[in-house]
Amino acid sequence: MFQILKQTQGVRGSFIRLIKLGVDDYTVLVRSSDDGRLHHRYVGPDFSKAEEVFTSESERISRLVDV
Repeated sequence: MFQILKQTQGVRGSFIRLIKLGVDDYTVLVRSSDDGRLHHRYVGPDFSKAEEVFTSESERISRLVDV
């Protein structure tokens, strides 16, 4: 089972999600508006690192929306 902890929406279907997988693992998924594919930016047990990657990707996607 998984749980979406945080999510940011972008343009044309793009998004970033911070997901808790099971008990001790986290992943950051990014869906680009360019190709529509899902990309893992982080997978591992470190929540702090997952949150850092999520924040970084969210800032990047918000800059694309502002352009």
